[in-house]
Amino acid sequence: MSKIKILFSGLFLAILIAGNAYSKNSNNVSVLFVPLVSNISSEYKLAAVQFLPDVQDSEFKFGGGHNRNDCSSYTLSACPANGYCSKCPFARKYKLNSCKNGYAASADRKSCIDTVFCRETSTTFKNIIPSNYVCAKVVRHPNSNVSDICYQNCAKISCSNYLLDCRTINKTALHIAETEICPSCKSSINSNCTKDYCKITKCMNGYKIANNGTVCIALDDTCPEGYYKTCETGTQGTPQYTEKGTACYQCKPKALTCKDKGMIDIEACHISGSTNYGPIKAWTPANMGL
Repeated sequence: MSKIKILFSGLFLAILIAGNAYSKNSNNVSVLFVPLVSNISSEYKLAAVQFLPDVQDSEFKFGGGHNRNDCSSYTLSACPANGYCSKCPFARKYKLNSCKNGYAASADRKSCIDTVFCRETSTTFKNIIPSNYVCAKVVRHPNSNVSDICYQNCAKISCSNYLLDCRTINKTALHIAETEICPSCKSSINSNCTKDYCKITKCMNGYKIANNGTVCIALDDTCPEGYYKTCETGTQGTPQYTEKGTACYQCKPKALTCKDKGMIDIEACHISGSTNYGPIKAWTPANMGL
């Protein structure tokens, strides 16, 4: 029984003893006292029963000066994720009681730690990497007898510039000398690529990578304008080269004959003893004596 109940019970008993003592000395007091006690209404009796609530000694500081507003055991400002907490009734402070299934309270009871080996999310997968995904971290089950693998920090591959499938292409037919595999697909341990995505890095001699990046085409062998691969009259100036590497030249002017000058009388040309006479204006019927 709590001390407060003992206190009130003792007080009530003292009143009864005092009443009986007075009743021996005066009949009037006895007559007045008995009806007073015996005629108490039911409402009053109910109130009297409820007047002594079941309280703890500490609430009235009978328990060694206990402070009923103490929240010292509530050390958290918020309930941690995946945890179940109780709140101090006098302040916004919490303490962790337990954690959800698959989680355990940390040693300092400030958080709930995931105890599931591989909890799948949009970036974490168990045992199987989705098609065309690459994962940055691969963790094996801590129990060596369990074959489970957890693939973490996963994302879709980035191979948009790798247009060929090196599993299927015929490099010789396409005149390809060297290729490069997409970095996301280089390791089968942490990636799952549906193709060997690759691109051309070098063509065979005499070929270059086409603009679409999917084939090697022959180098252009066309000379620049005004340049020729051969000259009947001889070459002059510095040669230029085709894309394929062929030399191209500027040709010397062709020597003109009387016929090239537009002379009517071919024999008149030969009288002069030369076939290279300079400008056309020097050739007229007048200066030939015609």
